[in-house]
Amino acid sequence: DSKDNLINIDYTGKKVAFTIDKIFITVRIIDGDYPEYRRVIPPGSDSVVTANVAGLRSAIERVSLIAREDSNKKIAFNFTSEYGLELKAASAQYGTAEETVSIEKAGAGANISFNYSYMMDVLRIVDGDKIKISMRGRFDPVDIREIDSDEFIYVMTPLRP
Repeated sequence: DSKDNLINIDYTGKKVAFTIDKIFITVRIIDGDYPEYRRVIPPGSDSVVTANVAGLRSAIERVSLIAREDSNKKIAFNFTSEYGLELKAASAQYGTAEETVSIEKAGAGANISFNYSYMMDVLRIVDGDKIKISMRGRFDPVDIREIDSDEFIYVMTPLRP
């Protein structure tokens, strides 16, 4: 409405700069094609696990107290247990932490290790009460989705031992 509210925009080929009063913002323009994201999503699964989001999140929070000492923030997810999903973290200084979470499982499952903070990122943004984790093998990426929705797909790569 007035000269005081003007935005100055400068373009230099690879950067755009915005100046608003005393605020200066620069943006670097990414050159190239956006990657084909569908190739990253695992094509199929041998096992599918359904878990309660709140229960899984609270169990990971407890086990992560030990996993924080590990440089990879690694928690072992034992999807093959007959008792449910077993979570385990170990630290030479603090010992071990173990939790068991109820799950529904179709298929053999796998023993997979993840960086717990990546899994928590998923669990923080899920809207539903349950998630579906589809997996193939121990080192293959897993596909995590909300139940009854394909609007949210999270692909996570396991940690190697």
